[in-house]
Amino acid sequence: MMAGLAGCNVEVSQEDADKQTSDNYDGEGVSTGEVTRKDESSITVNGIRFNISDASINLDGNNGTQDEIELGQIVSIKADYNSDGTADASMLIYDDSLQGPVDSVDVADKTLLVMGQTVLVNSGTIFDDVALDNIQVGQVLEISGLANAHGQWLASYVGLSDQSLTEFDLVGTIEHLD
Repeated sequence: MMAGLAGCNVEVSQEDADKQTSDNYDGEGVSTGEVTRKDESSITVNGIRFNISDASINLDGNNGTQDEIELGQIVSIKADYNSDGTADASMLIYDDSLQGPVDSVDVADKTLLVMGQTVLVNSGTIFDDVALDNIQVGQVLEISGLANAHGQWLASYVGLSDQSLTEFDLVGTIEHLD
């Protein structure tokens, strides 16, 4: 049967796939993904609506509130999953992927260089209080996203940080240590 399916090209949206998975799961677990919707008491991550009204919220190592969570940010959520495809979060953690000064901006190629790291943006990237074409070299940005196989950041969220920061963040793998 699997051999017969191997050549099939079945198109299923990510939201449908997430919904099918969460509809069949009832128990505790952790999800990590991009915040795609939010309201007063819930956020949607990976197609699952998480009630966060009673969740402990940690934003960049500090206590936070649900109002401070932004669309596009990559979060991890510990929750009790319900068989109806929703979940009740007990903990939400957000830590930016990269936070630091801009080295260069290439609007035509939709790329930024931040602390030597290539950041790719696209039509799905959410910009908060800044736009790609007005980012200046030296500005301190907060980037949330995922790294690709080439070590580039695929930004889902780009926002201005406190411009007086002198300590910066970078998540990655050490390649050379001397």
